[in-house]
Amino acid sequence: MALKTLEQERAAFAFSKIESVKQSSGNKDYRSLVRGFSSMILLNGLGQALAFLKAKGKNKNDNHHEILYQHINLWLKEYFGIEEDFNILEKIRNEDSYQYRLYTKETLAFLVWLKKFAEAELPD
Repeated sequence: MALKTLEQERAAFAFSKIESVKQSSGNKDYRSLVRGFSSMILLNGLGQALAFLKAKGKNKNDNHHEILYQHINLWLKEYFGIEEDFNILEKIRNEDSYQYRLYTKETLAFLVWLKKFAEAELPD
């Protein structure tokens, strides 16, 4: 069995999430959201950007925000090997600045792949 690099693992996880989005009707909105979400993190910080997703995700007609939140949350849970229930917004409220930066760095790295696959696989 060949070992995968971290980039391969990120790419595989991102691709699987894009494949699941392809089945939904809001995939164009998801694509647009993913394309700009890294910038939102860089401008506002990870906590505020994720809080924005959660707030917008409450709208039943606007579930692509909640879907992106869940994709990021699931990746971070897997990446950091967290067994218990994991909610990134709760985690970053209680972590120190070093851990917050690690979550931010990994989220941005994951979004590179999510954005590439969204642009390649989802309609304009």
